[in-house]
Amino acid sequence: MPCATILLTCLVVSLAVFLFHRTISALNVRHATRHGGELPPELASRFTPVQLARSLDYLRARTAFGHVNAASALALAWFWLFSGILTTLAAAVLRLTPGPVLAGLLLLAAVSLIDDLADLPFSWHETFRLEARFGFNRTTAETFWADFGKGLLLKAFLGIPLVMGVLKLVEVLPNRWWLAAALFVIAFQILILWLFPRFLAPIFNKFTPLPEGALRTLLEDTARRGGFPVQGIFVMDGSKRSSHANAYFAGFGRHRRLVLYDTLISRLTPEQLAAVVAHEIGHGRHRHILKMLLLMSAVVLGAGWAAYHILNWPLFAEAFGINPGLPAQGLLLIGLAAPPFLTWLAPLLHHLQRRFEFEADAFAVRACGSAAPLREALLVLLETNLQHPNPLPLYSLLHDSHPAAADRLRALDRVL
Repeated sequence: MPCATILLTCLVVSLAVFLFHRTISALNVRHATRHGGELPPELASRFTPVQLARSLDYLRARTAFGHVNAASALALAWFWLFSGILTTLAAAVLRLTPGPVLAGLLLLAAVSLIDDLADLPFSWHETFRLEARFGFNRTTAETFWADFGKGLLLKAFLGIPLVMGVLKLVEVLPNRWWLAAALFVIAFQILILWLFPRFLAPIFNKFTPLPEGALRTLLEDTARRGGFPVQGIFVMDGSKRSSHANAYFAGFGRHRRLVLYDTLISRLTPEQLAAVVAHEIGHGRHRHILKMLLLMSAVVLGAGWAAYHILNWPLFAEAFGINPGLPAQGLLLIGLAAPPFLTWLAPLLHHLQRRFEFEADAFAVRACGSAAPLREALLVLLETNLQHPNPLPLYSLLHDSHPAAADRLRALDRVL
């Protein structure tokens, strides 16, 4: 009976969380449908009825896609959790490989590959149907399949040493592995942050130094005035895949570089681009990346501690048929069962991210001496990315990493 209770609890909680989030998403669409035109003056003057209707259509399409995609992910998680197939696979890999580390690596690789293949039709539909319907997609079939193949190779290149390192620590430190494994994962994350701009991102995109001229001088001066000099300013060929636009800082220390999507440069004036750069500098000056890294490190430590105790819980092992000679099976099942129980963490993380955005916006306004350039840049991006300007407040609270447009614009006016 206790084992049945564990299985039933996992099933009920995962279903309840799924239904809750799907309901909130549906209510967000209903709110946008009924109250989408009730905008503050600063937004109402920019969004015509035609633009609002198009952004609502995009919201409906993405929400419907999200329903199907989430249902598929839940079904696949239930398959791994409750079908018993992992127990069969665990027995097979133990027979095929010498020792729990290689067996665990093979098991995790097989499950990861199946998950990637199961997600492939959804990625294809999102790219070539949903995004193409609204004029965003610029990805060719050749690029899509190249990205998929590169993604698998990169996952293997990075995942094999990470997985083998964690599993080896579980083997050699049976009573203290959780701390060592957590520190290993944190160090690995920091390494990825260093590798990403120089070696990983160029696998998928071309990065070209921004040509010398008035724009580059303006952006370099903005970075210098903000006390955040960069090693280089690069233009990324984002238009190769999508017409969506973005900008970001990558790297840390003296290896920082600013990346601008080519689609962003084509839409904003130099003054608006300088305001966007100042916003990104604000993230750096307020140490948002460091704070987020420390927060995620705390999460990793907590997850390691919890995984250690759950893995040593006999009822959990019995309920899910975990082979005692293959810790990777237990860790995989914990990873599959845990997300619904941790869904409350996402709103806390999003709240922190929204606070960071307000702080970066305020820094940009002070750096530029006016809210106008950043205000106009935000409005242009809101329009061109078809973001609906009037989301359901509860939906934003739970799901959005950026503040609602009206809240963000009002905050800009309070800075100076």
